Amino acid sequence: MNLKSTLTFIILSLLVVATKAQMLIPFHLVNGYILVEAEVNHVKGKFIFDTGTPLNFMINNNLVPLDKNSFLGTGNAGSGKVVDIYKSNIDRIKITQSELEFKNFQHITHPNFRYGNRC
Repeated sequence: MNLKSTLTFIILSLLVVATKAQMLIPFHLVNGYILVEAEVNHVKGKFIFDTGTPLNFMINNNLVPLDKNSFLGTGNAGSGKVVDIYKSNIDRIKITQSELEFKNFQHITHPNFRYGNRC
């Protein structure tokens, strides 16, 4: 097998594996918001899956207690409310009713919106 054939075989094999690696994530659609049942650092709740933010995760530290050691700055929520934004590490995120689990996230942003209850 020449190099071109080998690379083609490897790429096609990876595509087949990636295609089979699909997973369904159950969610609730409430007033246009996607809510995912999850557990973050052992706190269970429904979390908004926000596809409109450039950040990978943004956890409300009013609901999930996280360290406020690393202050990033001040920002605004969609409502215009001013919030302080921090970053810290998250030990574990588990999506309920699925096999999806993430561990040891580094530098996750988390504002304290100072409002909201677990849904």
